[in-house]
Amino acid sequence: MPSNIQPTLGQTVESPVMEDGHYTLEDRPNPSASSATGELSPPNPPPTDSSDRSSTSIQGQALTGNITKKGLTRSTSITDFPASVLVRGPRRSQSKMGVNLGAKMASTNNEEREQLRDKAAPTIPASSTKDSEIWIEEEGLRIVVDIFRIMARAYGLLAMNKFAEAMPEFERLPFEHLESGWVQCQLGKCKFEMLDYASAARYFEHARELEPNLQRDMEIYSTCLWQLRKEMVLSTLAKELKEANHQSPQAWVALGNAYSLKHESDQALKCFQRAIQLNDRFAYAHTLSGLEYSELEEYDKAQTEFRTAMSIDPRHYNAWYGMGVIYNKMGKNDLALIHLKEAHKLNPSNSVLLYLVGTIQEKMNRTTEALRSFEQAIDLDPTNVAARFRKALVQYDMEQYDEALKELEAVMKLSPDEANVFVLQGRVLLKMGNKEQALRYFTWALNLDSKSSHAIRDLIEKVNYDSENGRDGYEVKIDMD
Repeated sequence: MPSNIQPTLGQTVESPVMEDGHYTLEDRPNPSASSATGELSPPNPPPTDSSDRSSTSIQGQALTGNITKKGLTRSTSITDFPASVLVRGPRRSQSKMGVNLGAKMASTNNEEREQLRDKAAPTIPASSTKDSEIWIEEEGLRIVVDIFRIMARAYGLLAMNKFAEAMPEFERLPFEHLESGWVQCQLGKCKFEMLDYASAARYFEHARELEPNLQRDMEIYSTCLWQLRKEMVLSTLAKELKEANHQSPQAWVALGNAYSLKHESDQALKCFQRAIQLNDRFAYAHTLSGLEYSELEEYDKAQTEFRTAMSIDPRHYNAWYGMGVIYNKMGKNDLALIHLKEAHKLNPSNSVLLYLVGTIQEKMNRTTEALRSFEQAIDLDPTNVAARFRKALVQYDMEQYDEALKELEAVMKLSPDEANVFVLQGRVLLKMGNKEQALRYFTWALNLDSKSSHAIRDLIEKVNYDSENGRDGYEVKIDMD
């Protein structure tokens, strides 16, 4: 946790009751109320009625996959898919427990009444002003510890790549901590890894509004903008980061991403290497360099960068993914499968990694395993169009035509402009003997994909010829990659 995110003590607390793990002083002894002799009056005696207890209490409640050179995107494209502190909390809508305690106790049995009584906040001791001050100090320390406990738990989940679980933990922080640049960046990283780039960008933008000179985690924000193809915003970000701190590795990574988006790979690599010079333990800069080398088909240099990133951070799944992509391009399917499975093991919530595992298994003729991987990827992300399409293709090869048609209908709803979906649907209908409907789908595919027009026209002509000559079962072949 960065040093700029610390609970501050000594603030006057005027907050409402907060959720579990957040504590608020609603009343405390009033040292300003003095007697005629100038002595401090003792604090009020503790209330005896449970309904009044809340007035002097501290309340507490327990706190589709597409592969690009930057990694994983949610494009619906199929044809372009290579296997490649006391602080005040926000006012909440829920009612205070102290206010509703009497009503709740009236409607519960003795056991529940005891539980509710245990939850009631302790009262300030009335023995002396000194005891009250000690009690307040202890309660303040307890609040600080609870805040740090939430942060530690949330950051630990993030470090273990459990992004969906980390987000609600961060959101349980008090308002002043939640509205800090560091916490907003962590939420942005969670959304980024969950492939929700638009939401991630909003978190990062808000973090920069809160802390305009923020540098940490801006490399992730720049890659997020790369995925969203926001060239102007990315260029502006790189310029502002570099002007704020010329020696910032994150600024050079952002500048490299800006060049990469413009397809200036040489300049991008220079920027990534400059970031590595400034911080040779910057695993993400090594990974981006490896992805850029991979695009240039300089696989030896790419492997060196990925291995360096893996040695710096063995849990950096992006480097394992990069190695798997390189081995896949080199035709080494067994090594590609090992590295992609390790990447998925490190980040089990990523459906695109499972999709890639399935494509390698399909190449290795491990059809049943591939089908299972595609189904798991769809379970993680039902909008993963590529996984659904590949699943339908495997079902077609396994002669499960009804299941394949059902899956293709789901794909068409998610991506209605993919020509290959119509072609595959036509193939399935041909196998089922419905040539008229198959020709209709081939014609739609022809209208959608002008690049494959010759292949589709030949396909239609051959189907018509076979129909005229009474031939059935013509095997339609067309590239589905």
